[in-house]
Amino acid sequence: MIQIAASLLSANPLKLDEEIHSLEGIVDRLHIDVMDGNFVPNLAFGVDTIKAIPTVWKKDLHLMVSHPHVISRWFEARDVDTIIFHPQAVKYPEKLIHELQNRKIHAGIALSPEVTITQINTLLPLVDFVLIMGIHPGFSGQQMLLDQTLEKIRFIHTKYPQAHIAVDGGVNVDNIRLLKEAGTTIVVSGKYLFSAPDRKEAAEALRK
Repeated sequence: MIQIAASLLSANPLKLDEEIHSLEGIVDRLHIDVMDGNFVPNLAFGVDTIKAIPTVWKKDLHLMVSHPHVISRWFEARDVDTIIFHPQAVKYPEKLIHELQNRKIHAGIALSPEVTITQINTLLPLVDFVLIMGIHPGFSGQQMLLDQTLEKIRFIHTKYPQAHIAVDGGVNVDNIRLLKEAGTTIVVSGKYLFSAPDRKEAAEALRK
């Protein structure tokens, strides 16, 4: 069954603790964006906030930052389950992948819409997690670039059928069937989930 990761970027920042508690029993993991205002034109989630989230949650940290090799060292395996970075932000992405894995943290790479499979093909056998961005990173609420997203999912799933493939951006009930059929194992849900009148019902609609 597909897993659902709630994107905290769409949660009410003034009621973050309440928002997280409201997701218990509804979603499988939390997706936490870290933005530095440089790699993407937005700021989000500091170290203390992330570490304060109860460790009962699986936390996927998505580093949309210019120096992920520096930021990633601020976290330990007890703080996060997975750290995802954009390989174009690192001179030696293979080194960062191995460093994370040696620290018992799952290593993931994120593919922005403009990043092609050819550019990251050599990294795919090394990582634990691939995050395919259905939108341009930095802001929630955008419409998914569906065709190119599906193309990337199908390629990775065909070549690496055991890979954890997550999709972030624009996921909803209108495209979830296509995403599942292509090989998606995790969907990141932000605006769709947090704006729903009944979040449990919204999550169940994605699982069907």
